[in-house]
Amino acid sequence: RSPGTILEGKYRLGEKIGAGGFGAVFRATHLGLNRPIAVKIFRPTPGNDSVQAVERFKREGVSAARLNHPNVVTVLDSGVSPDGIAYLVMELLEGRSLAEELHARRRLTVRRTAQILHAASLALAEAHRIGIIHRDIKPENIFLHQTEQGEIIKVVDFGIAKLMEEAGAEAHKLTATSSIVGTPSYMAPERLRNQDYDGRSDVYSLGVVFYECVCGRTPF
Repeated sequence: RSPGTILEGKYRLGEKIGAGGFGAVFRATHLGLNRPIAVKIFRPTPGNDSVQAVERFKREGVSAARLNHPNVVTVLDSGVSPDGIAYLVMELLEGRSLAEELHARRRLTVRRTAQILHAASLALAEAHRIGIIHRDIKPENIFLHQTEQGEIIKVVDFGIAKLMEEAGAEAHKLTATSSIVGTPSYMAPERLRNQDYDGRSDVYSLGVVFYECVCGRTPF
């Protein structure tokens, strides 16, 4: 998608402000409200282009919107355009990710790390309370949002890893294998072994992030 594209007559895309394994994020405008927003466009991959995958994406959008917490990026809308483009509409964040902060500073003080990760842990606690597991906690998914009232830590991409993980498993059904989506350096052992897991796998990942923040590298 290029700047100027209008999604479903409601959202006009502007500049690309981020990209990752799942797709790209654009600064955008809600035309009805004339309000700045962010729109995440998902990259088609084998297994996520079926009717079932589209329905699952819609459910995940509803699930992400259910998670209402000051330390979670707010999901405003989700959908699939007539030409099959899946997207999420979110609040527009200003600032940089924890990954960018670490790239600039290499490491953080224990006090600063605790301040950031305490906020992230509150977001995870609320998600786990309502049955949502993030599955891809890493510095790239923790954002240092700058507002007029000060910094607010935001955890982003809730539910997306689950969506892609299920799509990958569906794509590999014929070989009786599954695809695990996430970032191995931050992934809990039970997930790497394709075993049952719960919210504690997110806590493990947060511990790896803590280590990286104070030591300047991941433990493994």
